[in-house]
Amino acid sequence: MRVASGFGDWRLPRVNIVFGGAVLVLVYLTALPVLFLLYGAFVPEIGSWQFTFANVARVFDAALRPLLGRTLLFAGGAGLVALGLGGTAAWITERTTSRLSAVVATANLVSLTLPSLLLAIAWISLLAPKSGYLNGWLAGLLGLSVVGQFGLSRTSWGAGGQRLW
Repeated sequence: MRVASGFGDWRLPRVNIVFGGAVLVLVYLTALPVLFLLYGAFVPEIGSWQFTFANVARVFDAALRPLLGRTLLFAGGAGLVALGLGGTAAWITERTTSRLSAVVATANLVSLTLPSLLLAIAWISLLAPKSGYLNGWLAGLLGLSVVGQFGLSRTSWGAGGQRLW
């Protein structure tokens, strides 16, 4: 495509046209649903232009507070576990002359290639209350009964450490 300007003719590369088109499609596919969501949140019914906070107030009722608290605890716990394990792995990889630094660096890269669903299935097969391999091993070794994986602390541990192994 040639564009005439006062500075002479110049060509617009095809890559820029394709990139610009992709950006427009992305904005269309993301901005429009967000705008409709905001519109639906602040009007009493679709088609109306009355402004109200009734829909927002209905979402933030008393039933949401415990869920929000648990979500913040889960996210904070997972973040602390990830920070601790990731910081330790980074320290082993970059600051030590250990022979394990190459193994830790490789394990970190390999864990990024695994899909999250596979990691969730792996944690469930390890820590399932009746059939988990780790539970069976702990029961035989230490005499512990059942270590479940579905409590808040254990799911925070799993979410925080899932990308490290």
